[in-house]
Amino acid sequence: RYGGEEFTVLLARTDRDGALQTAERIRSVIAEEPVAFEGIAIPVTVSIGVAMATPFSAETTDNLLAEADERLYQAKRTGRNRVQA
Repeated sequence: RYGGEEFTVLLARTDRDGALQTAERIRSVIAEEPVAFEGIAIPVTVSIGVAMATPFSAETTDNLLAEADERLYQAKRTGRNRVQA
């Protein structure tokens, strides 16, 4: 858990396509399974921002998190329940 309702997933040895596929799989699984609360099925969606860094790059943790956060908010602004890279 990174923030109030924000989570971080670190994928080692994963290229951009793999990260996007994983993010999309997470998004679709969450959207397919409503949350049951007091007998009511509540639909849940997720917006995901994807950022990448390679080992030994000049990218700092703060920069990488800022990039992922910006992409998350892009996903929210453009319709929610989506992956933005």
